[in-house]
Amino acid sequence: MRIHLRRQENGKRQTRGTVYAVTSLDTHPASPADLGGYVRGHWGIETRTYADIYQESISGKPGAAEK
Repeated sequence: MRIHLRRQENGKRQTRGTVYAVTSLDTHPASPADLGGYVRGHWGIETRTYADIYQESISGKPGAAEK
């Protein structure tokens, strides 16, 4: 599937991008809204993971972001 992204922070220019995702689900068991929810959930996990890695890198302490 193809996902078009648009993002605009206050006072800044809008940025756009396209990402692609592969799934074994078809449109019968998963509606477009369901697929969007799965993708957002996956991105949320990645965001938390990268935040943990960043916190560990700047603090030098494993698990620093868990506090």
